Amino acid sequence: MKSGAGQRLKIIGAGLIFLLLLSGVVSGQNRQTEEIVVKLDIPRLLQKDVMARYDGKDIYIPLLELFSLLEIHVDADFAKAQFTGEYLYRDNRFELNLERYEAECFKRKLVIDSTWYIITEREVYIRPNLFEALFDLKLFFNFSDLSVYIPLQEDFPIYQKLKRHRMHKKLRDARVAATDAYPIPRQKHYLSAGVADWTLSTSPIGGSGHYLNLGLGMMVLGGDFQLHGTGNSRDGIRSDQINYRWHYSFNRNPYVSQIEAGDVHTEGYLGRSLKGVVLTNRPTVRRKFFQTMTVTDRLEPGWEIELYVNNRLADFAYTDENGEYNFTVDVEYGTTRVLLKKYGPGGEIETEEKFLTVPFNLLPKGEYEYTTALGQGDNIRGENNYFQAGGYYGLLNSLTLGLNTDLPLEKKGEKSLSAAELTYQPLGNLQVSGIYSPDYSMKYSLNYRHLTLLNVFGSYTKYYPNEFLNRFERDYNFSLNLSSPMKILGTYFSPRWRLSLDKYPGHDLVVMNYGFKVQVLGLGLNYIGHNQKSIYPTRTEKELSSRILLSTSLLRFLRPQASISYNHTEHKIMKIGFYVNRRIFKRGQISLSLERDPESRQNTIMATLNFFTDYAAFDSRFVQSGENHALTQTQRGSIRFDPNLKSFRFRRHSGLGSGSAVIWPFQDDNYNGIRDEGEELLPELRAKISGGARIDRARDRLFYYDNLRPYEEYIVEIDPYSLDNPMLQPAHENFRVAVNPNVVTTINVPIVTAGEVAGRVDRLIADGTVGVGGMRVIIINEATGKEIELVTFNNGDFFHLGLVPGMYRAYLDPEQLKNYGYASDPPYIKFQMKTIAGGDYFGTAAFIIRPSTGTH
Repeated sequence: MKSGAGQRLKIIGAGLIFLLLLSGVVSGQNRQTEEIVVKLDIPRLLQKDVMARYDGKDIYIPLLELFSLLEIHVDADFAKAQFTGEYLYRDNRFELNLERYEAECFKRKLVIDSTWYIITEREVYIRPNLFEALFDLKLFFNFSDLSVYIPLQEDFPIYQKLKRHRMHKKLRDARVAATDAYPIPRQKHYLSAGVADWTLSTSPIGGSGHYLNLGLGMMVLGGDFQLHGTGNSRDGIRSDQINYRWHYSFNRNPYVSQIEAGDVHTEGYLGRSLKGVVLTNRPTVRRKFFQTMTVTDRLEPGWEIELYVNNRLADFAYTDENGEYNFTVDVEYGTTRVLLKKYGPGGEIETEEKFLTVPFNLLPKGEYEYTTALGQGDNIRGENNYFQAGGYYGLLNSLTLGLNTDLPLEKKGEKSLSAAELTYQPLGNLQVSGIYSPDYSMKYSLNYRHLTLLNVFGSYTKYYPNEFLNRFERDYNFSLNLSSPMKILGTYFSPRWRLSLDKYPGHDLVVMNYGFKVQVLGLGLNYIGHNQKSIYPTRTEKELSSRILLSTSLLRFLRPQASISYNHTEHKIMKIGFYVNRRIFKRGQISLSLERDPESRQNTIMATLNFFTDYAAFDSRFVQSGENHALTQTQRGSIRFDPNLKSFRFRRHSGLGSGSAVIWPFQDDNYNGIRDEGEELLPELRAKISGGARIDRARDRLFYYDNLRPYEEYIVEIDPYSLDNPMLQPAHENFRVAVNPNVVTTINVPIVTAGEVAGRVDRLIADGTVGVGGMRVIIINEATGKEIELVTFNNGDFFHLGLVPGMYRAYLDPEQLKNYGYASDPPYIKFQMKTIAGGDYFGTAAFIIRPSTGTH
């Protein structure tokens, strides 16, 4: 009996020991803790109260709730006490396995114990030091105010989403602002002075005179006129060195868009220079838009898709209930880069990229262009009068047909010529074309471009007897060009190769050029090879040479280069060179080159000083070669006349043929949109013209914009917050203007006195109404669609100063009303801001909110 009792005591003791051990193992789950409310603070991102756990010694932060706030997806398996997901990056898997007391993230493993975590039925709480050790996420807990501070990381998915939504709002605002682009008609000048480009060159040592190159540009009879002339101190300006051209644009007339007279050049395979007249319907501004295409696909519902075109956000969308999305993309000439960024509801990130290439000699389906010309041109026998005509038609978006003719009006032994062209794009990166002219040549070409792999251009031309255009009786030409942006170990190698083969009656000419360019750790190497063979019936002449150019960007103040040229045929060094460039005084550059010819033992030294101001550029060059010395000095710049200020502007850049604009902000007292005499100038207003170089002029503090493309429409974006007086607002946010070449285009920006709106939002209660703070009031301009969002004060009042005259509609944010379970009475309020002195006032925008139907 004693033996049985002793056995039972042993069993009970073993059981107690087991229970004690088990309680120690699971102490992380069963130890006494209390729930406390802590304030979670991530600057510029969120502030929120969360329920944490406290065991009297350490604080434990809820992992699932925190990651949910950061939009980091976690797969939770409470049965196995296992939590997995992807932290910040798609390929960065993390795992927290509490059964095995292991954790892994950033491909590093940690061993943990039960004191690091607390697990409940729906949450797992972990200590701040585990967040840092596992996720590199620092949490700072403050016991005094029960707050947890987490420094902002830009890689947080919620922050990336916030940035995307800010970009989306900016894109929406830009679209709305674009609808308020007030068109300014192009000014037609019958006679207006414009711009002069000048270049003066002199050689005081080793020279023979002074040289002048002068170009004049102005507007005459509504068109732009240019005159060029050159001369020197010995011969003056000769008539055969003067050329001129008058050009008139009919805006967007589809039948006749431009006319040119003077020294002109026709386009097409048979184009030639003429002194005559050209009539065409080609666009005045080079075509940009080709066609609109649709990009569509299917994913799962809840995905967010961003469309980037040429690295700029163009649109965004969300997949519908079927997981579908679609965009319309404007494809432009040249290469259009289309990038889709896809963000999944579980934190997935995918990208899709494609390049759409459209050659400039393709026309959209159904469109046509023509050119006709009449004038006098030169040939090998002197001069002749010619009539030229040509046209192109888009048979398909990928197939364009062209026809050209060249008719000499006085025969003089010269034949009439015609040519037919076909351009075909069978694939996005592949273009083939063919040209056939019965009395001149037949040509085939192929062009393939893959921006990250290979570029290929090849052509074959068969020539026919023609004493005017084929004087040397060439039989055929074959050429092939290959280049690649090859990347090896993260470094671009950029090899290139070109082959040209010409066959003549007495010999063949084979020319091959090849080379590569590479830059590693600030050191650059450029190799150029040349191989030429002239094959005659009785002999073959060869020429093989190489040139190596070495450079470095490691030196901060100098840019040294060295080169060596070697003749492989004669086995000798042809030239050795050393070159140094250095910037000086922020406005100048000095360069020195030393070259030696080992065969002649002759040294060539050249020193160049380039210096520029805002008004002109100056170049001085000294060259010594053997016993010969020469010094050349060149000055160049441009002068532009501003008729508004009756003054001249001097610039170092060329201005001939380009446009210039000046912003004239004025207070439009009578609201007629016209700058009348006596209306105040407001030069502090700032604006932006994309593509134009802004120059701040001290006099009258006006802003000029140079280097604008003539006849192209620009959007002038006005900054309404640049005015000190909030009651003054531009009548329109944007202006659309086409600038003329050569002259200064004045953009008058009327500034009007804005109005004020005020109102109140009340909530209906049993005893009446009470003001409601924090309600979002949206005010929309019905003409432009521009939205202004206001938030009511604590007492329910709101007001806004700065509404330009027009019709408006005010309403409460529908999404906020839905979330709160309220309806607005009235649903919206329409009101008008009138054009009155001192600005209009509307102060009765009153809303009452009450529980919506079905709300309890």
